[in-house]
Amino acid sequence: RQIKISTTRTKKFFDITGSHAENHPFDCHGLNFANVNYNPNLVDVFYNGVSMRSGSAHDYVLHGTGSIKFKFQLLLDDIIQVVVF
Repeated sequence: RQIKISTTRTKKFFDITGSHAENHPFDCHGLNFANVNYNPNLVDVFYNGVSMRSGSAHDYVLHGTGSIKFKFQLLLDDIIQVVVF
């Protein structure tokens, strides 16, 4: 398999300031996944520094234009990093 990476990317960090229920949309302010056609090869999501796997049977799904539904609860002091290529 091949992954095409462009030289332009957007990287954002989100500090979790309270609990966030699983499967509830987490808003990633300033990101628009529609710009990359929701392609999981162009969106990298990290939870406390650990790379997550996209898909309904895995760690998360992209939801709407700038939200993520995690398959687990987010807790106070967790850190989400999202990179869009």
